[in-house]
Amino acid sequence: MNSNKIARIFLFYIIIILIGAIFYYSWLPNPSLNTEIYLPIWLRNWSNVYFNLRTAVPFVTLGFVLEFRSGLTTNATKNSWKYNILFATTIVSIAEVGQFFTNKRQPDIWDVFYGVAGALAGRICYLIFIKLVKKLKYAEQT
Repeated sequence: MNSNKIARIFLFYIIIILIGAIFYYSWLPNPSLNTEIYLPIWLRNWSNVYFNLRTAVPFVTLGFVLEFRSGLTTNATKNSWKYNILFATTIVSIAEVGQFFTNKRQPDIWDVFYGVAGALAGRICYLIFIKLVKKLKYAEQT
């Protein structure tokens, strides 16, 4: 098994963990994260002030990892980023629909917007990362 395939499998599991975390925090009965005592107090306070923005944070990571995994595939197309954004949109939409069935939670269309924006920000971070890696490789060769 080559290292590229191992990396893709590893990233697949990272994606599964990220999706699980997104669903877990989206479907908590209490929208405030104060009950999650394992989180640092500053993070709980921040997330209770910026409800919509906190939706974008895990999607930045998800967008980055999805792009990274797409970059490792041999059949990646220039349009693969569209599938990644569609995938992130589906995940954030499922999370919001699940809030219909969660006590004390209400779905918010702005959360979908922030989730998609976070995934796009993750893509931009990936593109910047790739440019930096290429520049470092070029600098090593000269």
